[in-house]
Amino acid sequence: MAKLYLIRRNLEAFTGPMTLMELKDAYKRMQFGLQDEVSGHCGPWVTLENLERVKKQYPDVARIVHEDMTGAWGVATDSDAKLINEDTKRVKVKSTRGVGLAMAFLAIAIVAFVAAIYMANSARMSSKAKEQQDHNLKPEDVQSLLDKGDREGFNRLMQSNSSDIVEQVQQQKIYADAWLPYLRSYVYSHEGQLPGLDPKILRGTAIAPVDCSLKMWSRRWRSSYRDWNEFLTDHKLVHAHWARMLAWDPNWIKHRDNKGWLSTENYYSACLTMAQRALNDLVNEGALSLSRSELDRMGLNKIKSRLEWQLASVRGAATPEVALDPSASLAGWTCLEAARDLSSLQRCRATLARSNDIWNEYNEERFGWNLLRVAAAMHGALPADLTNQIAQLAGKMNQEDHFTRFDYQTEARLLNSLVTREQSPVKAAEQAQPELSNVKLSH
Repeated sequence: MAKLYLIRRNLEAFTGPMTLMELKDAYKRMQFGLQDEVSGHCGPWVTLENLERVKKQYPDVARIVHEDMTGAWGVATDSDAKLINEDTKRVKVKSTRGVGLAMAFLAIAIVAFVAAIYMANSARMSSKAKEQQDHNLKPEDVQSLLDKGDREGFNRLMQSNSSDIVEQVQQQKIYADAWLPYLRSYVYSHEGQLPGLDPKILRGTAIAPVDCSLKMWSRRWRSSYRDWNEFLTDHKLVHAHWARMLAWDPNWIKHRDNKGWLSTENYYSACLTMAQRALNDLVNEGALSLSRSELDRMGLNKIKSRLEWQLASVRGAATPEVALDPSASLAGWTCLEAARDLSSLQRCRATLARSNDIWNEYNEERFGWNLLRVAAAMHGALPADLTNQIAQLAGKMNQEDHFTRFDYQTEARLLNSLVTREQSPVKAAEQAQPELSNVKLSH
């Protein structure tokens, strides 16, 4: 009996059951993506982008994902090489008359002459192409412009050579490693997309939507604005990209490695930027078919305030002042993320008390990770009451945010170390840091 698999999208929509071949076909037709989850024959749910875990649980599915990922880098497979046999037909020409034979020889001569000219031109064009290829633009060339602060020159150079760079990136991973930081910086300072460039390559391994272009965010805001109030007034944890993005914790983002990006840029800040630009454009153009006052009642100001806070925090810029708003968890999360001491953190927690058990449980998780953040910056041993509070939270905290899907495994290790070791949090973080390649524990 063939094994059957289920796909779970956005934690609430399911596709399947389907056989392995049906799953492969659905994946190729983009009916689901790496951000979705798979489960097979009573096994656990595993996010497809976690390839190592997929290999362990469902090796057959992992092969399908691996083929797609290697295909995105331009790696050829045996199935890509198709041999095409062309049949040739012999044409019998009657040579009853000398004129017909002469005409045939004349036609052959003309064809040969045209072919000779074509081959000569092709040779000259190939020579020019080879000469141009030898002088291809290099990443060092555009980096020198950025070093000089010439952003306009950088944009012009990237624009005029973008198709050649994309072709290089898609062909070999070695070129992708060198060019991706500059491509990403250029793309997300414009429209967030580039012809011929797979958005999955731009995203990388970030736990975020595959497509964060300006065009895609315009679609998301257009289709969602009537649902804003339901999320912003704590009636429902809306499982949609726009709602999850508003729940992103900028402190979690700042502690993650931004390899493959320039300076402090990363996919999360790029995605937030595109979302903010798209929303502002729609409002300024009046494209949401509602007045500004009606949009504000739906929560437009709250969303804009949250985006402003997230972007400023992620970029390390001066963050806007946070106003306590006991009517919405969104403002409470911002309050928690802005807190720099225990008393401020506790005041924020008090505003997040809800009658809804689902919201209470989630808000407590967010309080716990921010408590860890504040405690981890303390020098010297933690006070006994704080250690007890952390110990109580440690048993309740999940190692993955079930809403944003942010991975807190590293923070969980630090949390447990603070409970079991009598040393300062800063010292514990310093000792754990050498083992971590993609997370910064220092504050």
